[in-house]
Amino acid sequence: MVDEHFGPDAEKHDLTSEIFWQKLSEMFTLTMDMVRETAVEMGVDLDSLTEGPETESPGPGSEAAIVHVIEHLAKRYAGQVDDWFDKECCEHEGQTANQPWQLRDHKNQQNDVSAADAVDVIRWYQHQIYIKIRRALSNAAQEDEAASDAAGSAKVALIGVDRSISAWGVLLKLLPDSNTGILALVNILENLRSRVDAEFPAARNFIRPGFDSES
Repeated sequence: MVDEHFGPDAEKHDLTSEIFWQKLSEMFTLTMDMVRETAVEMGVDLDSLTEGPETESPGPGSEAAIVHVIEHLAKRYAGQVDDWFDKECCEHEGQTANQPWQLRDHKNQQNDVSAADAVDVIRWYQHQIYIKIRRALSNAAQEDEAASDAAGSAKVALIGVDRSISAWGVLLKLLPDSNTGILALVNILENLRSRVDAEFPAARNFIRPGFDSES
């Protein structure tokens, strides 16, 4: 079952298709390998791309600091996505904020996920990741229904992170001149992914009524 419902543009790009999501899912491991290989080739330290107060490890027992780091990473990612699109699109006359100038209707032949589809996925989850993480963290200390809501929200956030990483992988292959910016964004997502998995270890196995089926 499709996890999230997209807007009117979904019909144009087949974003509600299970086959599409499977193709995107298959890109995840390839993307992480490609990110590491590209960083080595460029001599780039991935951690140096995302250094800042939001990514510093909190001290022992500082629960509030953990929440602070996770929330701020998600918020930071959303803002840097806008910055990336502004740089790649709007500095070129006649382009829109969702249309990198180097991309036309080019498709990645390896998995047939188009650049337009990848952009739509990135934009769809850009702010949703932060919203779901914030909701999960605010309900994490509660019991019963609120705790279930926290696990469900964390799961949706993780789905968004994984799919966004895969979508950035599509663009990474198509936009070699934009490698550094994409590497930084994927590194933030990977950092966020690790922290959310650690904070909500049961989230990925949580069964969301109406969305997930028990295996």
